Order: sequence, then structure tokens, then C-alpha cells
Amino acid sequence: MTIETKPLPAIKGSYADFSGLYGKDEFLELLNHDSMGIYYDVEVSDDGDAFSISELPTTLSRSAMMRPVIKQAIDDYGPDATVIDLACSPGYFMFQASDLGAKSVVGVDVRSEHQKQFDLLNRFYNKPNVSFIKDDLYMFLQDEIARGQEYDVCLLFGFLYHTSTPVELLENISRICKGRLIVETTISQKNDNSINIYEETTAWSRASSATISMMPSLRSVPSLLRASGYSDVRRIVPSLDLRDHYPAGRHLDYFFDIAGPTRLNGNGALATAPGADQALPERNRRFDPERTADNCRRQRIGPRAEEGA
Repeated sequence: MTIETKPLPAIKGSYADFSGLYGKDEFLELLNHDSMGIYYDVEVSDDGDAFSISELPTTLSRSAMMRPVIKQAIDDYGPDATVIDLACSPGYFMFQASDLGAKSVVGVDVRSEHQKQFDLLNRFYNKPNVSFIKDDLYMFLQDEIARGQEYDVCLLFGFLYHTSTPVELLENISRICKGRLIVETTISQKNDNSINIYEETTAWSRASSATISMMPSLRSVPSLLRASGYSDVRRIVPSLDLRDHYPAGRHLDYFFDIAGPTRLNGNGALATAPGADQALPERNRRFDPERTADNCRRQRIGPRAEEGA
């Protein structure tokens, strides 16, 4: 079976387009930051004036697995479907959700560099229905619950193993997600219903601000979801060709996609990906309080900027 991919448009630009917003050193740091390198192949000219951005082959393979799941969830709620991407990084899957027919897509992430990278990318992708909220994820969820705000499709990719309170997180998400939750997470090598507690530092750009995080095993993810109120939990099994196309790497070592439905009538899925027998890479485990995530309150980039608090 051939992997179906649909690349986002390749980007070619120049620093001159952004010189009024950033100094050159800051701009080059945004382009070369590893949060861009997880998704994109970024090439910069020797003088730093010209650049190009295109998706990595591993990103296309990841997209090939997730796009059908996201597409089905959006289609289930029709042309008015709303999507929220929680801990969205630079917004890669926000742009994908827009392409797949969502009426509106909101992304939430606490890191300033991700907000700036999203802004850079959307200058080229030009998605008017996509917006970015800079906020602490837990504070954002509390605000949305208080407002009674709900979304049809919720994405939680690459964050579940960066929190020390996974049940609280999933319970809060269930209160704003009226349709379907799709979760992607790295999992531990444990072959039981356990959670691995480990220390992480925000010096690693993918980490949260917690001193410890909890990495679930494959068997424990359904338990976490059910304990958080998700009654219909299903697993997406990757095709063999995806196993071949998604190699182990520094950031997405196994590509574990775990998806689950919401508390209502969605038919979400629980997905795991290849490579569960591979070892996790060693990372700096020491917590650095000087590099904790920026907890600056909400800022939104996009069509609803006037609502920012």
C-alpha cells in the first residue's frame, strides 16, 4: 500500500520580508530552532538573506497517518467544524486541519518562539481561518471551561508525556471538546499498565515547565482516557509501509499516535505507531529554573486577535 501524502506549499522567502519585525539574528534563530526542524527542512543562504521551507519526509509520513483521522473527524461535524490544536508548536497540524475542511482552527502554545514561527509560516500559507493563542495550556483550558467554549475536534499531539497530571489534563479537555479527541504521544517501553515518571528540563525545547513528567505505556493510555471520561477508545494501527517510512529519530523516536474520542458520540481512535521496541534517547534530565516556559498570558495571532486578553 502506498502512503498518501499531500505536502503543504513549499515556501521561499527573504529576510527583507521580515526585517521590520525581527533583527537578522533573531530571525535566523527562529528558522533554525529545533521546533521547526522537527517538521521542516529549512535551508538558508550563506548571507542569511534567502530561505526555503519544505516538509521533511518524516513529517509527510506522520501526516499520512494522521490526515485521514483528522479528515474523518472534521467530516463528521460538517462544514462548520471547529478544531483546536493543544500544545500546537509552530502549528503544522493546524494548517493541515484547515486544508482538510475545518471552518476554524485555533492553536494554543505557551512558547513565544512557536507563536513567531506560526506567524512566519502563515504569512506564506495564508490561512485566514487559523489563529494562534499564546497561553499556558492548563490556564487556557480553565478559561475556556469558565466561558463554556467548546470545539468539535481536539488535537493533543506530542504533549501527554510532558505533564505530571495527565488525568487532570484529559478531564479538562473533555469539558471543552464536544466531538472527538485525537491524541498522539510517545510511549514507554513497559509492557504493562504503568506510567514512567521521569525528570525533564525546559532547556530541551520540547519539554514542559514541570520538573517531572509521566510517560504512559501503550496499555496505560486507554486506561488514562477512560479514567478521564472517554468511553469509546480505539487504536489506529499503522500500515507496514508507514513503519518503513518513519525512522527513529532524536525527537520523534517512535511516532506513537494515540487517539481517543470525546465523552459524547465520536468514534475516535487510539493509535500507536512503529518502533515500540526501540530505546528512548538519552536527554538532559536536570531541571533548569532559568529556562522555564514563558507563562505570559493569552495572545492571539489570527482573525480573532481582538478577543485576546
